[in-house]
Amino acid sequence: EMQQNLSEARARLSSMALAVEKFRSGADAQRRRCAAGASKHLAMCAKLREQLHLEREQALHEIPVLRERVACLNRDLAQAYAASEAEKAKVAATRRSGQLVEARA
Repeated sequence: EMQQNLSEARARLSSMALAVEKFRSGADAQRRRCAAGASKHLAMCAKLREQLHLEREQALHEIPVLRERVACLNRDLAQAYAASEAEKAKVAATRRSGQLVEARA
């Protein structure tokens, strides 16, 4: 009977060892998959970081160009406004002189 108990214990121990080995190999496979996924995500993050850096550099380069363009547009607007005001004054003067001519007649 002791021999049978010992044999059963060895069988259970062997079964447990197989289960542990199966678990370890599954855990190793899972760890490799996770490492591969993490590596992929890190590479993607690095690529996005580089793209963001390039876009930031481009934006920093464009800011002075845009400021100059805004300054030009503001100058054009000021000139157009001054011309409009001068035209309004001219029209008003023409109306006044026309009214004076009508009043005299």
